[in-house]
Amino acid sequence: MSETEEVKQPEEPPQPEPPEETVGDIMKKSASEGIKFWVIVVSALIYLAGIVYAEVHGLTMLQKGVAPDMRIWATLGMIAAGITAVALPVALKVWTIEAKQRIAAYLFYLLDFGFLVFNSFTDFDVNTGAHLLPWAQAYVSYVLPASPIIVAAVWALLWELDPNVKESVLKQTLRAAMKQKMAQQVANAAKGANVTTAVNKAAEREVEKALFELFGAVPAEGYYVMDAPKEGGGLLKSFFGYLYSRAQQALSSATDGRSQASPSDEPVKPNQP
Repeated sequence: MSETEEVKQPEEPPQPEPPEETVGDIMKKSASEGIKFWVIVVSALIYLAGIVYAEVHGLTMLQKGVAPDMRIWATLGMIAAGITAVALPVALKVWTIEAKQRIAAYLFYLLDFGFLVFNSFTDFDVNTGAHLLPWAQAYVSYVLPASPIIVAAVWALLWELDPNVKESVLKQTLRAAMKQKMAQQVANAAKGANVTTAVNKAAEREVEKALFELFGAVPAEGYYVMDAPKEGGGLLKSFFGYLYSRAQQALSSATDGRSQASPSDEPVKPNQP
């Protein structure tokens, strides 16, 4: 083989085209989806029937085992537990995606389902007249009336574990930190010489306005000087110093006028011929 002869690369075998979906495949897929739908509907009805069964037994047990004045609260707790048993499976599919929230939802679901099952067994003992054990009697007397608060607290926990709530908390924390940092920057900037000069100029304008309202005159430029802000009583000292100087000027003017108006001490001599 000569050097100039090109080496031919082996051609890749043609890739087989994916098989086209036939009409039979589409019909089988549609039939399987239809069967799946009806299985879900039937399973949901069976699940709801079980929840209703547990609710009926629980409400029947309340009429005989709970004190009349606490019966309404136990009834509300029983209804809340039944609604929770229906809502939690839906929440596990569409809401509780984050790991901690999902684990809490599973635990809540197991506790709620165990609550309904335990009420059904307790109802059997109450209706047959069997003597309840001390812990079972305490459950009927104290836990059942407090069940609305327990269910509400667990739902509040699930809301608190919602990722949207965590995101809002992080945003508010970041916003508060930014405001605090900005306030520190403003406080540091207020210590600068430029800010001190601006404040002194504003104070000078206010003092000049007050002097004009009191005396009808404004001090000449350079006559009134603001003291440094570090010295105690600088503004008052300058203000009263200006008043003192004005008083001295008025007193000196009055003294000069009197001296000009008074006759000379030496008598006037007549002219000699």
